Amino acid sequence: AIHQGYNSTEMEGLNLLLSEQGRIPKIYAVFPEGRFEEYQKRRYLRSPELRKVEIANYVADYLAKYHSLEMPFAKVGGKLEEMLDHYHGMALSVSFQDEAKQAL
Repeated sequence: AIHQGYNSTEMEGLNLLLSEQGRIPKIYAVFPEGRFEEYQKRRYLRSPELRKVEIANYVADYLAKYHSLEMPFAKVGGKLEEMLDHYHGMALSVSFQDEAKQAL
């Protein structure tokens, strides 16, 4: 998927840069329809884990460092808000046959 505001060349360049810095899995090859990259066994954090202050602080510090990285192209503002609005609209349009679920 191409992120809004960036073309595929910019995104691949960014991924290669982050890969070289060890911030994302190593990229071994890039193809017109994808890439071959290092497999890293990982899992998502669960809600109870994210409620722990030490984990939340670690994630916040990591994201702050990630967002302060110098990039070889201009960062485009406003895209996060557009994406959040899009997904919020999608969430509001979901309907359930079960009335209890729909009330949530």
